[in-house]
Amino acid sequence: MSFYVTIAHLLTVFFYTVLMIGILRGERSLSDYLALKHKRQVLQTAVDSLTDEIHHLSSEIHRIEHSPEYAKRILRDKYHILGNGEQMILFDKNSP
Repeated sequence: MSFYVTIAHLLTVFFYTVLMIGILRGERSLSDYLALKHKRQVLQTAVDSLTDEIHHLSSEIHRIEHSPEYAKRILRDKYHILGNGEQMILFDKNSP
C-alpha cells in the first residue's frame, strides 16, 4: 500500500510542478493576471469617477433649467455676463 501512496505523492508533486511552471512561464502567467487585475481596478476607478461627474453635471443642468435665478448667477459667476448698465471691475491679485 505504501508503494501506491508514494506514487500518488510523486504524481501530485509532478502535477503541481507542471502547473506552477505553466503559470509562471505560460502565455497567461500569474504576473500577467495580476497586471490585468490592477489595470481593471484603475479603469473601474476612472469609470466610477466619471459616473459621479455625470450625476453632478446632470443635477447642475436640472438646477439651471428649473431655476432662472440660479441660471443668472451661473452666467455672472462663470461666464462674466453682465446685465444692462452694469460694469465689471477687475482687480489684480498681485497688486498691493
